[in-house]
Amino acid sequence: MKIAIIGGGAAGMACAHYLGHDHQVTIFEKSPILGGNIRTLGKNVKLKAHTLPSNLYIDNGVIEFDEKNFYAFHSLMRELSVKMECIPLNTAFFFRSGKYLLSPSRIFASVPSFWGKLVEFSKLFFTMLDLQWFMLRTLFKRKKDYENIPIGVFFKEHIFHWWLKMLLMYSYSISYNKIDQVPAALGVPMLRSCMAFTKWNRIVGGVYTYIEKILEGFPGEILTSVQITSVTRNAAGVTITIQDREEESFDAVVFATPPHVVLELLKDPNQEEKKRFEGWKENIAHTVIHTDTSIYGPYGIKYLSAFDLFQKEKGDAGYNAFLNGLLGLDPDAIVKYNLSFNMEDRIDSKKIIHTQEHHTPLYTVEGLKHRDQIIASNGENHTFHAGAYLYDGLHEGAIRSALAVKEKIAQLSSSYGNLKS
Repeated sequence: MKIAIIGGGAAGMACAHYLGHDHQVTIFEKSPILGGNIRTLGKNVKLKAHTLPSNLYIDNGVIEFDEKNFYAFHSLMRELSVKMECIPLNTAFFFRSGKYLLSPSRIFASVPSFWGKLVEFSKLFFTMLDLQWFMLRTLFKRKKDYENIPIGVFFKEHIFHWWLKMLLMYSYSISYNKIDQVPAALGVPMLRSCMAFTKWNRIVGGVYTYIEKILEGFPGEILTSVQITSVTRNAAGVTITIQDREEESFDAVVFATPPHVVLELLKDPNQEEKKRFEGWKENIAHTVIHTDTSIYGPYGIKYLSAFDLFQKEKGDAGYNAFLNGLLGLDPDAIVKYNLSFNMEDRIDSKKIIHTQEHHTPLYTVEGLKHRDQIIASNGENHTFHAGAYLYDGLHEGAIRSALAVKEKIAQLSSSYGNLKS
């Protein structure tokens, strides 16, 4: 089969890997670089100023991967022989009042004395009660119990629930004041899966390393900096029209784009496709790599977490991730690298190394309403869909969606013909 993959992010590149050796695959990417929201400084992002050591790769996007729940992702990494290593992941919650709470793992890591640990654990008493209540309340819920309701119905104005909302803010790069509208069907399973005994891994050399591995063995064609103006389907297949280029025909197309882009590109969407995708909107987030640790000054904190949450004024919040610990660098080094979201108002602009704009789905109940129908529709009208939004909204979802496309194409390939094997 001759297959077009629109989008060179995680889902698109995984599709290319799974399909590239059995089919004639072309990747279309509108930006000049591959990776989507994978941004590894020094690899697929070239800094204008040489502010990083040549052997240092810093991710300004996704960094860590849950060992327990990212089974498809870890399977792909083993297949690609990508080296991964465990990383310590702890967190803290910083109130705008100047107080703070430390997670149990951070207490053990940073508080030296027994009595000091006891004091910090005592502060978590009501938070732990809320944790148990949340886990019990969601224990026997079935998938259909979460349908068409926002996750905000599970939250109260308690510290633990603020913490949960900030975890969702971190996971989906959605501003804090929009988190209550995230679908419960997406957010609750994710929160439950990472609440306890979760181990996290990182990719040695940066996340873009696995894209490099895919490219090493990919036999197809890659077109970057291309602007697709329309995608048209008919009984014979798919025609893709590209700005300033001739039209090209394919047997099938895989949309590995954010979901709101699908209707923008389809010249001939049917009513069912309009229903499935019209509820999706775009979310634009900015993450910043910087070396400014003065944001911790008001709290008297010297030990920095891999993931610190900051409460701000008027129901706002941001986070800061201390990258030295995540990247295996000396935590006591003079230069301390950080990744932050919605903290620009507290960061010295002179210490910003790189700002990245991420285009992701805005997860809402309306958008997610027809997710199962999108998955079930794969193959209709020579069209397939891949993306994290079809599963957990995280990197695992991107890989699972690519596997689903691979399996569906394998089932339907006899009807298309042109198989190479």
